[in-house]
Amino acid sequence: MDLLRAFAKMATNDPNIYSLFGGIPQTPKESPYEDLKHGYELRPIEMKDKKGNPIENRAKYSHLYRDGEKISNEIFRKGGMCNGFKDGYCVLIHYVKDKSGKREDGFSFGIRIVVDAFGKTVLSGKGITDYPSHIGGNIGRMGDAYYNLLNGEKIMESSSGLKCSTTASETIKDDITFVCGQLD
Repeated sequence: MDLLRAFAKMATNDPNIYSLFGGIPQTPKESPYEDLKHGYELRPIEMKDKKGNPIENRAKYSHLYRDGEKISNEIFRKGGMCNGFKDGYCVLIHYVKDKSGKREDGFSFGIRIVVDAFGKTVLSGKGITDYPSHIGGNIGRMGDAYYNLLNGEKIMESSSGLKCSTTASETIKDDITFVCGQLD
């Protein structure tokens, strides 16, 4: 079995093994940018100190791009809850310039947000502990409430006795159906 696996690797021109059929080993192309799936990526901004000298962007402050074109001038960073774009939405951390001059990197404390496919904020956190998430389809959640991400309206409050999930129907209108039941 190991011999068969080794042959399969050589036959597919594995970048680490010289091809059985005489090809040149290929190295996979890696993008220096943060991939967010479906053609979206975060590209680091150039940072300068107060004197205008370039400095390292260690925190990875970035602009949002789609298919190589910038779609937002806002400053974002990928957080731990970011799994890339899904259903046209992505959870990112949003930053604004700190005009007080207190922060060394020049940016405010980040707020977790949900952005749409155009880079617009559709749901914004209200602090460190109350942050939004994308549930699926056009539904987001923040705290104990569910929101319609198309218009920002609160759909419903969840209670501790209910377990809720969302399913998107396959209609042209992309209606969202809530399925709720008692916790076991």
